[in-house]
Amino acid sequence: MTTNLIWRDDVGWDVIRGGDRRHVPIDAAFFAAAPRYLESQASERYRQLANSPNYLSWWADACGGEAPGIRRFAVHTPAVHWERPWEATIASLGEARWSDVAMVRLVLGEAKGVAPQEIGAPLRTMLLQGQEVAEGLQGLDLVAERTALEHARAQLDAAVQALVSPIETRQIGQADLVAALIEVKPTILWLSGHATADPPGFLLVDGHWLSPDDLAAAVKEAAQASGRVPLYVVLWACKTGLNPRFAAPRAAPPFVAALASVGVSAVLATLAPLADDIAPDFAAEVFTAIAAGRPLDHAVARARAKLMASQLPAGERYDWACPVTWCVDAPSDEIEWSDAAASAQRQSLARRLVVDPLETAELDGAGVAQTGLWAQYRRIWVVNRSASSFQVRSEWLVRVLGLQSVTSQMVLTFDFRDGTGRNVIRDWAKRLMRQTDGFDDPDRRLRKLAFVLSEDPESGWHALCDHETMTLALIEPAEKEPWLWKSLRDGKASAIVLAKTFPAEMAAYNWKVEQLADPAPLAGFDPLQHPIAPALAILAYPAAESDLAAIDATQVEALKQNGFLVQTRAGCVMPLSRAMSLVDEFGPDQLIAAHRSAFAMLDGMAARAKLDEGASETLLKARLHHAKAGGDPAALSTSAQQLMKRYRDERRASALLDVFTQADPRDIDEAWKVSAGWAHLSVGSPTDAMDWLDLAQDDELDPVVQANKRELIAEVEKSSGAAGSKERARSALDEALALLDGAPDDVAKPTRLRIQHDLARLTHFIDGDPCAAIPQYEAVYASWVTLPHSGLDQAITLRNLAEARMMLAGRGGDDALFDAASDDLSRARDSLPPNTGHTVAAELEYVAGRLALRRRDKEAATAFFQQARSVGLATNHLMLVAIAEARLFWWHIEGQPAAEYDAAPWAARVAALTPFQGHAWTARVMIDGHLRSARYLLDGGLKRPAAAALSAAMALLDANPAFDAGSDRARIIATYAGLLLTGGDQAAWDAMLIRFDWAAQWIVDHNAAAPEKAWEATR
Repeated sequence: MTTNLIWRDDVGWDVIRGGDRRHVPIDAAFFAAAPRYLESQASERYRQLANSPNYLSWWADACGGEAPGIRRFAVHTPAVHWERPWEATIASLGEARWSDVAMVRLVLGEAKGVAPQEIGAPLRTMLLQGQEVAEGLQGLDLVAERTALEHARAQLDAAVQALVSPIETRQIGQADLVAALIEVKPTILWLSGHATADPPGFLLVDGHWLSPDDLAAAVKEAAQASGRVPLYVVLWACKTGLNPRFAAPRAAPPFVAALASVGVSAVLATLAPLADDIAPDFAAEVFTAIAAGRPLDHAVARARAKLMASQLPAGERYDWACPVTWCVDAPSDEIEWSDAAASAQRQSLARRLVVDPLETAELDGAGVAQTGLWAQYRRIWVVNRSASSFQVRSEWLVRVLGLQSVTSQMVLTFDFRDGTGRNVIRDWAKRLMRQTDGFDDPDRRLRKLAFVLSEDPESGWHALCDHETMTLALIEPAEKEPWLWKSLRDGKASAIVLAKTFPAEMAAYNWKVEQLADPAPLAGFDPLQHPIAPALAILAYPAAESDLAAIDATQVEALKQNGFLVQTRAGCVMPLSRAMSLVDEFGPDQLIAAHRSAFAMLDGMAARAKLDEGASETLLKARLHHAKAGGDPAALSTSAQQLMKRYRDERRASALLDVFTQADPRDIDEAWKVSAGWAHLSVGSPTDAMDWLDLAQDDELDPVVQANKRELIAEVEKSSGAAGSKERARSALDEALALLDGAPDDVAKPTRLRIQHDLARLTHFIDGDPCAAIPQYEAVYASWVTLPHSGLDQAITLRNLAEARMMLAGRGGDDALFDAASDDLSRARDSLPPNTGHTVAAELEYVAGRLALRRRDKEAATAFFQQARSVGLATNHLMLVAIAEARLFWWHIEGQPAAEYDAAPWAARVAALTPFQGHAWTARVMIDGHLRSARYLLDGGLKRPAAAALSAAMALLDANPAFDAGSDRARIIATYAGLLLTGGDQAAWDAMLIRFDWAAQWIVDHNAAAPEKAWEATR
């Protein structure tokens, strides 16, 4: 809401806000002594005027309050007071309020409103430059002024710059003005040159003085052709914004009144010339605020506050009081340029949220290069022993915020030096709430997040870290707050840390170690003359100093002394900037040699000790990376098998396959082919699984691995649906158990338990006897509990036990079985290892959804299925993701009239399921979906597309001849019946009755002798 300040002849204001009105007097003697124009000491006198007790008590209250956002004041005065620097009264307030006070000078005139949708995006600026040198006028350097404005745009944050087109400069006479306005369609018309007050005019390059009426007429004529009126006009010329001294009282500044009459919303002018050293920064601030959707007076308030912060402490300059905003009515509150403005708003807010004052100096060449390099990585750790010093923090913050100049990221800074993580985050959230209004956060996303951060810092921090559009800049964060690091590690946000050292435990999380300022190397020092330097430049994990010294201690010391090697608690690293400066110079042969040397650095005594202790995954991956890039077969074989062992132990199928494809099967143990078979089966590729199992030679496998192979073959058979697959699956499991006879229990027991578990699954799913399967599962689970590190196997067994209880309950068993199944799923979740990548994590959520359905809780079921999809995506269980999406799709259209059904979305679901149709579960989901789609289409009278869906279902049934029991029988009957109803051959129906010996009895049991009745009986 705008507060109107209406001048009273008895010296003071009538203050009107909404329906409230009050009188605020000004000390008459003090006012009489105050200068009428902006000149030396004038700004100080108006600040003192506003500090008088009666005035300040009202002024501070009007500009204060807890609510964030701009306080707008519209100033109505007679012409005799137009030139007074009323904006200087803002200096009487506390610095925290300077950017929140906007003043608009109102003049009489007729405003022609401009609807925001008529403005267009991006923001376009036309710089109209006049004549530099004229008789009787001081020469101007308009080239420098244009360069300054172009530089101001170039320094904008990336998100803002995307909304601000390059400045279009025109040096033209009056005859070409309309054509230029039509061509550029400026959002901002910026006049730069000489101006006079009597008569008012702007000197064009052709020597013509452009009057206010002539300018308004040109804008109007251009708008008739282009459909665009400049939203704002900037009169960047001496005296242009001043009232002519000869004017009668209440006369309006001619340019403002004339431009308002043709639709210009507001005019920016100056009470005195802005100095060259601050004009570009001021222009940049105005561009930024307008591009983010703020009206002109808000933009001027933000820019003025920055000038005040730098000039007022020195007390020598008053440029900050020069800019003034004129209009005949208060500008609209919000301008919506484009959907992309949200990023610009976030970046603008990010700079205001920085607590530490920063020097306004721009980044030098080295700083720009380093910032550009940082933008390429998600995690940067800057090491500096003086991290707490103001100078280091300021330099770091300037570079960190420089990321906003090259990316659309919002950089949020957190200073952890003087508080716990929770308190720092809570205080930061409160600061955000104080600083943020509807312009900064139109969708309220940040303010909602800040509320959560202030109430529950850990939950809020987790949510904040999940925003990929944000970069979190942390100063000396506490190492011993695991919740903080876990959210940062698992989230999508980027991070840059400034700390005194790099902790050993952080080496596992792919941080790039960096120095803020590299010490200059000694004259003539060439790092590439030291053979270990190239390896350090591409080293993917910190190396132990002892391992480096064992290679060449002299080289290590020389590189350290010249800033090419940093010793941290995690080990020795080359700073990122130094490393990248060297890597660009490597030839192919040098790069291969560097990787081989890097592998040697990670294969020394200290590194091997870490491997023996259970090294981090990052170290193992670094070794594999260097071994592969170095083209060393022995190193590749060793490192690949070490990493695959970790993934096999953690049951991470996708990760194991990724490594397996990088290794040469001829150089690794034969048993890895069996592991590859398991991994392919786990991710829903039974055909690929069988290929590798067939390649694994039994005579090169020990009995336990041979048993594992038979167990996997049984799983492939069971899931295939091929004729005789059930019998072959049971035979393979019996063979597997026989292979384990006589094997030591400590070696064979886990494999034996998995085989017994699979036999229970045959009883459960193939024989359809959950009652007999339940005690088998319970016995297997009881044995797993006695073995260490068996949580994953416990979870898998409990999942199937829960399904068996659900199946038995669904057949009329005790409803208490549902409660027991729920308990099984809870225990299964508790048994899962942290951050497991195993597919069972998603399957547990899916089974929980099915259990919720059995309990008729569709809301809970939907939540579980959605969670199953999310976890499936996280663990690469893409088969389950496709299955969950199919179920959710059918729920979404449940109850939809047949006439409204569109088969195209189901076709998209089929495309996602098709890669996994070799798995029996997926095949059944596809058959069920085709049948449902056919029912909708047939009910809608669309026989041909319905027949196509039924044919697809038939193709899947033909590919899975083992589908002939239990619920599969209803699928078969429905498919044959539907095909007959859509124009199929009666002979096919009759042949079905002969082919399946159970079909005739099924029809009798369901009173479905006719295909029509069979079709309805299977709904």
